[in-house]
Amino acid sequence: MVACCSILTVSEKMEEAGGRRREARASTPCPLVDLPSTHPPTDALLESLRDAYCAVAAADPTADAVPLVPCAGWGRCAVAALPELASVLDAGGRATEVMDALNAARPEELPRLRLEAVGVVGPPPPPPPPAARPPLPSTPPPPYTRVAVGGTFDRLHAGHRLLLAASALLARDSLFVGVTGDALLAGKAHKERLQPYATREAAAASFAVAVRPALAVETAPLLDPAAPTAADVDPAMTALVVSQETVGGGDRICAGRVAAGLPPLALAVVGLVGGGGGDSKISSTDLRAADEGLGVGQRVGGSGAAV
Repeated sequence: MVACCSILTVSEKMEEAGGRRREARASTPCPLVDLPSTHPPTDALLESLRDAYCAVAAADPTADAVPLVPCAGWGRCAVAALPELASVLDAGGRATEVMDALNAARPEELPRLRLEAVGVVGPPPPPPPPAARPPLPSTPPPPYTRVAVGGTFDRLHAGHRLLLAASALLARDSLFVGVTGDALLAGKAHKERLQPYATREAAAASFAVAVRPALAVETAPLLDPAAPTAADVDPAMTALVVSQETVGGGDRICAGRVAAGLPPLALAVVGLVGGGGGDSKISSTDLRAADEGLGVGQRVGGSGAAV
């Protein structure tokens, strides 16, 4: 028996219309990518998840790709019954085995799944140079009862989805999502094309729930960079999820909690998702620039890549 250990690319695209999110059916199929089946989630699962999102980003950086893994409550029959599912991505792993197992469990009224070849995923962007990290007390392994993550989450893309998916998979009971408030984004490039807070908050929360349906997700605006967040002061918080770019901030939060006599946090670091090869990564700024018809590398504040 093959466990359901997959990532689903949903064929319903979330689009902007009059300040509200709406669903629009796309004609492209929903591919499934094989991921390790681990209970609880491990570094190997998170690294495979990063590789899968790199593959998704190469095709469409804003594709609504949701990982469906057993440790989040997804079983083979539940995945096989999804009507949106149409194909299994063949990246050289167990694609045929996964497809056959899902087809065996698929309701007769639904079309059979098929294989869909994907290109080889390039190397990930290099991590930033390591900084000196303060020693922290040992923390328990996942799953963690309450997890925190933060971000802007504008034009939810593969990098955002990786961060949120890792957070939802590591959280056992509840997830706190801090979303940057509109006032803190006044200096962003192409700020006139930034999605409003309500849209970004709803997208982040609904995605986390899609990954782990039983998870309690709490959101709040991040309004003052100097003000403490839930990760800083919540005694019930057990873990913080950051990207390779924000490890320093995560270390400061963890060290601050220890200094304040609060229970230490486990710090989970997820990789970056490339946006086009080389040392590039997906950037919401580049996606906003693309909306304005600017070429890659023409965004304000430096070069970048978008697909």
